[in-house]
Amino acid sequence: MQTLHEATMWANRDMIKANASPDFKEGVKAFGEKRKPAFRSIEEVDE
Repeated sequence: MQTLHEATMWANRDMIKANASPDFKEGVKAFGEKRKPAFRSIEEVDE
């Protein structure tokens, strides 16, 4: 079991990695431009 401090450290580390990813940057850009994001690291799922 993790302590609260350990869990927070892991979560912060993972958030920093995710925020630096191309998909995160594309998502933020697409949101600002009010368009559907064009993610490259996952396959699109037919809706």
